[in-house]
Amino acid sequence: MSRKINKKGVYSLFLITLLFLSMTGIASIAAKKGPYVDEVIIEARTSRETAIGEVGMGDFDLFFYASGGTIYDGLPEDIREGLNLIPSSAVYDDFFLNPCTGEDGSPVVEYEGVEWFNVTGDREIRFAFNFLMNRQYMIDQMYGGYALPMYSAIMECEPAAPEFQSVYAELGLTPTGDEQKGLSMINERMEYWANQLGGKLKKVDAADSPAGYWWYFNDEPVTFRAMIRIEDERHEMGLYICDQLEKAGIKCIRNEWDRVRAFSASYFIDPATAPPNHWNLYTDGWISMSAWKFVEGSVTQMYAPWYGWMPGLGESTWWNYSQDELDKLTKKALNGMCLNEQDYWDTLREAVKLSIQESVRVFCLTELSYYPVNKRVSGIAYDVGSGLGSRWVFQTAQTPDNKLKALQYSSVGSLFMGAFNPIDGLEDVYANYLYRPVRDYATWSHPGEGVPISVRTTFDVEKKFHFEGEDLIGELDVPSDCVVYDSAANEWAEVGSGKKAVSKVTYDYLFSNWHNGMPMTMEDIKYCIAHVYEWSYEDEEGDRYYNANYAMGTSETLDRIKGIKFVDEDTLEIYGDFQHPASDDLIADYFAFWPDLPWPIYEASDYLVAIHGPKSGTDYDYSDREGTTQFDLLVDMHVEDMREALQRFWQKGQLPPATDITVDEAKAAYQACIDWIDAHGHCFISNGPFYMDIYDPANMYCVLKAFRDPTYPFEPEVWTERLTLARSVIDSVDIPASVKVGDDIPVKVKVTNKIEYPDAREEPAEVAYVDVYLKDASDNVLYSGKAALKTAGNFEITIPGSKTANLSAGAYTVEVKAAYKEGGYPDLRKTQVILSQVTEESPTPTPAVTTAAPTEAPEEGMSTTTIVGIVVVIIIIVALVYFFTKKK
Repeated sequence: MSRKINKKGVYSLFLITLLFLSMTGIASIAAKKGPYVDEVIIEARTSRETAIGEVGMGDFDLFFYASGGTIYDGLPEDIREGLNLIPSSAVYDDFFLNPCTGEDGSPVVEYEGVEWFNVTGDREIRFAFNFLMNRQYMIDQMYGGYALPMYSAIMECEPAAPEFQSVYAELGLTPTGDEQKGLSMINERMEYWANQLGGKLKKVDAADSPAGYWWYFNDEPVTFRAMIRIEDERHEMGLYICDQLEKAGIKCIRNEWDRVRAFSASYFIDPATAPPNHWNLYTDGWISMSAWKFVEGSVTQMYAPWYGWMPGLGESTWWNYSQDELDKLTKKALNGMCLNEQDYWDTLREAVKLSIQESVRVFCLTELSYYPVNKRVSGIAYDVGSGLGSRWVFQTAQTPDNKLKALQYSSVGSLFMGAFNPIDGLEDVYANYLYRPVRDYATWSHPGEGVPISVRTTFDVEKKFHFEGEDLIGELDVPSDCVVYDSAANEWAEVGSGKKAVSKVTYDYLFSNWHNGMPMTMEDIKYCIAHVYEWSYEDEEGDRYYNANYAMGTSETLDRIKGIKFVDEDTLEIYGDFQHPASDDLIADYFAFWPDLPWPIYEASDYLVAIHGPKSGTDYDYSDREGTTQFDLLVDMHVEDMREALQRFWQKGQLPPATDITVDEAKAAYQACIDWIDAHGHCFISNGPFYMDIYDPANMYCVLKAFRDPTYPFEPEVWTERLTLARSVIDSVDIPASVKVGDDIPVKVKVTNKIEYPDAREEPAEVAYVDVYLKDASDNVLYSGKAALKTAGNFEITIPGSKTANLSAGAYTVEVKAAYKEGGYPDLRKTQVILSQVTEESPTPTPAVTTAAPTEAPEEGMSTTTIVGIVVVIIIIVALVYFFTKKK
């Protein structure tokens, strides 16, 4: 019997299916721009335990604060059952020490007529902190084992970590330290200065001192003033190091303060400031907010004076830490001056060694911590290093009701630590949790691979160069009609003929509307680049359109730009003297420009800073300087002054420099910003996947809403497809518990590859990079090799007896790292093996030791979108069967 398709039935089926899709929201999900969720609600809590409990009970969806495993171990079962834990190994701590010296280089400092002895002004005393503290003790006692020792700005979990092990071994750094050595080093230097200072510095017997005496200078106790954060384990760390130092007869003042007070009293003060307001130590804490495979940026930020984050902050009227050789090494690595990849790593090793010897920052440990996420949330593309520190969290998160409720941690009852301005603010992680999803970037780091990927640009890189000695010589011709911005003349100037460059990057921009509805164009790029030049160069003494702190992070890049060519309405070429021996993508990232604010907002804020607040008369500054108010895009008084400035610009039809914008276009742009301020009460207008709808600092409350403008270039599925997140996990390491000196050590490693985004699955690893190290008690690498794949999930290697033959009997460590991609972020396991002396007795087989992976947090279930999709497919199949089998 023949059957014909019932056209009416098919048409009815189509209408029914379309209606169902619209009801479930799938059609709208496929078409909408921006992120998956419609809004993000952010509040702050002053207690970590309270915040974690609220997430576990479902009152909130996630908590932007990673805590050690011990805090989760004690949770009630009903709260723990509601959580998925996102791992993070990107929170790390250091002791930030004040290296201020007198004009003669001694620790005797004079400040406003007061002479004082700065203990940490002596380099050897600072270096002694590496031995005075027992990192392993802090890990075990303060973090419950949920941490790894850290000796430099490079975390042990980073792909680059093995490159620096030889430096730590050379300097004698170990997890346990050497308290007696540290005390001896400090005592030797104090005795040295006592002899040099002719009786000004001396010991005075004291029954209350652990050493039996206190050091005195000019008949006053030498005091070590510590700024100790109280919010987390750094509280105990600060108290511990003070206890240790008092064993050397140095009296400690323990200021146990919240983050704002402690931070301000150490960073934002002249390091020369005399007692009682001086500082010696701050319990520093950092969060790496994105995976990054290469570490020259970390080394530069944490150690290099030229970059601006060392004591003094580059403030011209303060004492500033300087180290010319360190500046030279970090500039070489950061600015593409290394001959090849070997020279790149050698340069960084030299910089790290010198930095540890200088010990202005003495790194302590990397926390192994977890972010709590309620199980109703799915689809988060979290960062393999920083967890929820990733800027992709809000863009990729999915919830059943398309709302995401997030908590931040604040011990002082505020959302941020500092000012919300992009010139010399936004320095704390709390502000960046909100800033980064509201703005877009030209490029950003892939959360799983740690390399830059295109966001609002696509790019193409060319390079041609050679070295003459250590000089990088470009061979690419720079077109004579290329320009650079002349900040003194406020105009673009042609570079002329005969210029050469090392590299050329062609950027194609993906424009959209700004959040206030105004279209982005190449004029925004022109203004953005010119604005960076304007605030990075001091055109004359006292130039009001110059910020020294900002210039520290920008001028090196600008100095390397040889020419800029605005090709068409969305294409830009930049010629410059920069290359990276390991990645062309880093060249594109180095020169990339992308505006975070519309030009009228910068024009108005520049007016407030360079002139004054037109309504309040306030003297503003982009930086936190004495006698001025640091500008903030979100503070009411500042916003009122901004609106007044914009209104005056509108009335005058004021044109921005460096652009071809007309008066009508300028007035429309000013008006759009005024309208935004009237509607939202703040000046944070940008171009990212979310916009800031409500900011209520009094109630520690903020609402971000999805930017659904049709001009926005990305639908949410774009990032689901591009941000694959996978990692190799070590399930177990099998080695003998003991072997004889001179015997082989067989190592068997079981590895599972976990694909965590976008579709969660696990499979025995058929591809993984498994590195095996044999280390002694001082962490020296005695052997390294790559394990070979035997069968799916099983890797093996044998540490040859020739490598154990000359070793002494005792305990050694077999360390195994596994990564999904070569050079990627590794999983780490350490297992002990005992080497024993050879005897003539018959050997007894020794049972193998198996080190298994810790139990992980429960995996997420099937997403709501997936379930709905399955239901739709079933309905369609049933309907087709029904309509197509009916007789005519």
